[in-house]
Amino acid sequence: MPRSIIGIKRQWLSFWHRHQMLIVLLFVLSIVAGSSRFLRGAILGLPPPVSVYFESGADPRACTSTGTIFGNLKTLRETTDLFRKRISGVVGEREEFLKAPSSWPCTPGVEGGIGELKKLAEEMPGWYYRPAMGDPKLLPVTFTSFNSVVAEFVREYECKLSEFDQTADDMVASNRDLDDPSFMFCCSSFDLCEKQTADTSCSTIPTNDSTCGGFCRVGTMDEVLTTRLTAFRVRIQSEKERARLAVLRTFHTLRSFELNYAYVKQLVCFQRASLDLRNELGLLADTTSCMPKIWDALTSLHDPDDSLRPE
Repeated sequence: MPRSIIGIKRQWLSFWHRHQMLIVLLFVLSIVAGSSRFLRGAILGLPPPVSVYFESGADPRACTSTGTIFGNLKTLRETTDLFRKRISGVVGEREEFLKAPSSWPCTPGVEGGIGELKKLAEEMPGWYYRPAMGDPKLLPVTFTSFNSVVAEFVREYECKLSEFDQTADDMVASNRDLDDPSFMFCCSSFDLCEKQTADTSCSTIPTNDSTCGGFCRVGTMDEVLTTRLTAFRVRIQSEKERARLAVLRTFHTLRSFELNYAYVKQLVCFQRASLDLRNELGLLADTTSCMPKIWDALTSLHDPDDSLRPE
């Protein structure tokens, strides 16, 4: 046997005799760490880690408008109008709250400026969690939940816009891309439901129903369908980008006010407490100044000395 191999063997035996316990411990720990996932499920009966669900492609929050406030909306305009109305209400409430220190609550456990925020969270399926047993329960809504609630609302809105993009062909074919409230539709001479213009020859009474009440076919020529379809999808994508950018700018704008609120609120509450203490001390001083008169009730004003009366 070569001398080099004999030397390595001697060094290994020497290392083994000196660090035998350490080597055995590291070997056991490696086995435990490698089989931890299986031991966790077999011994404790716990579900696999969260990453397993995402590795298998089972996203617990599917991107759908079912169950949301956008679920029954049929046109892009009414969807965007509802989104802007609700998001403006939540942002406006927070803005007014941050500008009015007199409305800041100082009672522990009492949150202010979250009325509209909580109402919005109650209408979002993504803000509920399902316990092991029982019905879904609402996650807590606090003052610091603003960004999370608004982000979830934007996610539901974008999911609705994605559904419009996937069904854009049918929407254009049924004139639902022409969702301006001022548009009127009627059956033309070609027995098609079209938008009323100065050149349209209507055979029915104009109506704001994009399907003309079912009195004629709803459809367009191929070239018109292609042109409107492209414009409609561009409009959907533009609305997605506009909504996300507006929300991000809102977060950045309110961030400085929210950081200021965390410190200024303590000063405001301290000022209120000091004023309350000053008023209480003032009342105590007034009461103390009246106490001698109450204690010394038998005075000449109440019980004059009979010996001093003239005979």
